[in-house]
Amino acid sequence: MIGLNGLSLPDEIAGVLGLSGVPAMERLDGEVFTRELIASLSLLAVLLAIALAMPNSLQVLGAHKPVIEAPDEPPTIAWTGRTVAWRPTLPWLALVAALAAVAVPRIAGESEFLYWQF
Repeated sequence: MIGLNGLSLPDEIAGVLGLSGVPAMERLDGEVFTRELIASLSLLAVLLAIALAMPNSLQVLGAHKPVIEAPDEPPTIAWTGRTVAWRPTLPWLALVAALAAVAVPRIAGESEFLYWQF
């Protein structure tokens, strides 16, 4: 929140960021804030580069015609010019099976009712 006492983070958000033991004003004044800011901006830059440089799912799966009007050009990574195409292989099978084995049991787990006291 931004007010007359400066900027502070709610305790829940500070806990997610790993700042739960740091007093509110030290989160913003000292090297903890600077270090977290640099780490956050670095991660943001990496994710932005990935989002802008890598082909999207339609381009990667284009050879398998996932839509009626699939693009004919092969997908490339923007800055390298390398072609990227997905092929079903055993490592992909293992990865997808592992993700499914983790995700499916979590579907049936207990979840918070979002509209309670609405």
